[in-house]
Parts: sequence; structure tokens; C-alpha cells
Amino acid sequence: MNSALLIVAALVVAGPAEVWPGFNGVGCDTAKIRSLPLHWSEASGIAWRSSQAGAGTSSPVIWKEAIYASGVDVSGRWQVTALRLGDGQRLWAKYGADHSTKNQLGKWAAVSSPVVDTSGVYALGGHHEILALKHGGEVRWRRGLTRSEGTSGATASLAQDEAHVFALFKHQAGSSLVALNKLSGETTWSAARDSSASGTSPILACIDGTPQVIVSSAGMVESYDSETGRRLWWIGNLAGNTAPVPFVSGNMVLIGAMPPSSPHELFQSLQSNLALQVELRDRNWRLQVAWGSNGRLSGLASPVAHASYAYWTDRHAQLSCLAMRDGEEAFSVELDEPCEIAPLAAAGRIYLFGKHGTTTVIEPGPKFAVLAKNKLDFLPEGAEQQTMQQAVAAVENHLVIRTGREIICIRQP
Repeated sequence: MNSALLIVAALVVAGPAEVWPGFNGVGCDTAKIRSLPLHWSEASGIAWRSSQAGAGTSSPVIWKEAIYASGVDVSGRWQVTALRLGDGQRLWAKYGADHSTKNQLGKWAAVSSPVVDTSGVYALGGHHEILALKHGGEVRWRRGLTRSEGTSGATASLAQDEAHVFALFKHQAGSSLVALNKLSGETTWSAARDSSASGTSPILACIDGTPQVIVSSAGMVESYDSETGRRLWWIGNLAGNTAPVPFVSGNMVLIGAMPPSSPHELFQSLQSNLALQVELRDRNWRLQVAWGSNGRLSGLASPVAHASYAYWTDRHAQLSCLAMRDGEEAFSVELDEPCEIAPLAAAGRIYLFGKHGTTTVIEPGPKFAVLAKNKLDFLPEGAEQQTMQQAVAAVENHLVIRTGREIICIRQP
């Protein structure tokens, strides 16, 4: 179980399989999802598809019967849209205060994934504006960010605990991690950081009973106390960790790193894909590299742990399965397509979402066994492949897949 569940358990008064609260599902227990679609295609399994949420790459979030997503419409306006899970009907759309520029359409204005809780949805986008909305679409508060708060780079997805929304902003000279009060939108604390080279998102975790916000950026992984913003622990001398978000399982933190821009940093990037053991002893944090990824690199997708095994995907469609106890490789295979979405472990299966539309479903465990392959949006022969599957959310009996301009709901019969 992802230890972030211990932090946001108070947020989830809905059923355990009825919500997908944020990016990568942090805050929900995917083990509680008992049933998900196994087979689908353009001809069957698709309950509905909608383009009403606009263009974007941010992940949808789900609260009971509503899907919330940020996007940009054809006129360049940033919007937050609610769709009904059952039939895809638009329930409401709330627009940001300013227009987004055309070159932001579906690229920068709607990259950050929202978070949702019992009170409503919180979204960051447009010209770096944060909206807090009730489930019915009413505005609770609206906050435009100042230049000093990082308007040059507000693309990371939001994270949350019961009282705060956490946002990571890039500055020209560094970056900052900010905690905003959910009731008012006011800043509770802000932690200045040295690194600005980061496309990752903060995540919430609870390690040895301590709630904390973990951030991976170029060269370092750092943890901050979620109540005060005080830095708790960190590991440096990393390379390539500019996109994959860490995954926390108990006391183990899986760290992913991509190939570096400079060839001479390749070995360092290979060494930066690892499992870090984090423990609190006598009020001091102890860090130890438990094992390395055996020469495996990450792509954009985060590594994921499930049932004693860790799963790594890279930019060249390679899937590696490693034992959590010691990092020993169980298997390494080439998939049909690279994955830019973290593997989804739910309903007793592992779902691997290829970026060109193929989803491979395998059995969890040390042997590579394919249960199904599903394809969306077949392209004419010879047509150039495009990134189709950008983000995914899952609740009982439903997979919700986002492409650049559509949200597609696949339902278990």
C-alpha cells in the first residue's frame, strides 16, 4: 500500500473504490478496486468519450459520480470541467480569470493535475491561477500567483493533505514548495529550494508516522514536514530525476531517473534509479540505498511497487520487474509502446498504458504473463504515431483515459 494513504485517509469519506483524488491516484487504495475492464477496443467497451473538458495533459480526478479535469478550450481559455461518470455529460465548467496564450493550448496551461476532496476540487493552470471550487462548481476562492511565487513555471501537479494544497513552482534562480490553506487559499508556509530543473510533482507520504511532502528534482530528492515546511531528509548526487515522481511503499522510496542530456552523466543516471530505505531512529532520519535498478532507466512514468515487486518502464518501451526485497530482476521485456503513465496496479492486475494507444494488461508477480492487449484509435497505415494516452484515473468498474483532446471512459460490463 502506498504510505500516502495514511495522510489522506481523512479526505476520503466516499467508498474506497469511488475516488481518484490526485495525480497517480495518490490518496486512494487501488487494492480496494475489485473490478476493472480487461478487454476494450474502438468497437466495444467504451462507455463514452468527450472533448468538453478541452485540451490538456493533466490527469482527471474522480469523486464518486463526477470526473474533474482542467483543460483549454479552442479560444484559449483555461477551464475546470466536471463530467458525469455515468454518461460523460458536462455538469459545469468554470473558467480562469485570464485567457491562456495560443502556444499554451493543451501544453502548459493544463499540465498540472487537480486534487479533489470532500469539499471540492483544487486546480492550478492558465496564467498560473489556483481555483478552489465546490463540487457543484461554485468558487470557494481564487488566487493568482505573483512573480515571486513562481509564475515562470507552475506546471507540477498539486498534492494535498486534509488541511493544505501543496504546489511546486520553478523560479529562474531556484524553486519553492508552497502550502496553501484549503479554506482560504492563503500561504501557510513556503520552502525555498535550490533546484529549478524539475518537471516532477510533489507527493504526500507518511513514513514512520511522520506526514511529509517529497519532491524529486535534478540532483536531489528532499522531504519536508507537511505542517511546517521544515526539511526532514534529503539525498543528493543524483542525475536525470527531472520527471518521474517517487513512489513510497512503507519505508521504501522508489526513485526514477531518465537518461541525462549530457552523455557523461549516463552512469550517474543509471545509479540514480534506486530504492531508498528511510527510517526515523532516535529522532534522526537514517537513509540507506537498499538496491539499484540493475542498470535500468526510467521514462516519464514513475516506478511502482506492488505485491513485493517494483515495475520500471523506460523511454524505449522496456518493462523491468524487480524484487522489492533486494532488487533482483524477475524479468525485463520490451512492450509494444513506451509508457508515459505510471503502471496501474488494481483489480489483481498490472495495467501498462502505451502512449500510442495500446494498453497491455499483465499478471502481477515475477513472471511476465499477458492477460490482454487493448488498442484505442487505430491510425491509418503509414500515418505518424502520436501520443494518445496522456493520463489515467480508475475507480470501481471504470477506467478513465485522457488523450490530448478527449476523455474516454471504459466501463466493465
